[in-house]
Amino acid sequence: VAFSDIVFEGVGKLNQGQMFTRFFPDGYVEPTVVHMDNGRQAFTLTVWPLTGQVSLYDGYRDFEFQQ
Repeated sequence: VAFSDIVFEGVGKLNQGQMFTRFFPDGYVEPTVVHMDNGRQAFTLTVWPLTGQVSLYDGYRDFEFQQ
C-alpha cells in the first residue's frame, strides 16, 4: 500500500514530503485524511479531531471537517 496524498485542515492536500498528525494533551487530534492505494484499489483513512477515532473506507473519498 502506498500513500496517494494526505489532507490536513487549513493546509490542504499534500502528496510529497514528510507529514505528521499532531495529538494534543487535551485529547484533540489534528483533522487528517489519508488516501492510500495498492495499485488495484484505493482506501481512505480519517482521523476525527474530537474523538481521535480512526475510520477506514473503501475508495478515494473527500471529507470536510466541521469546525
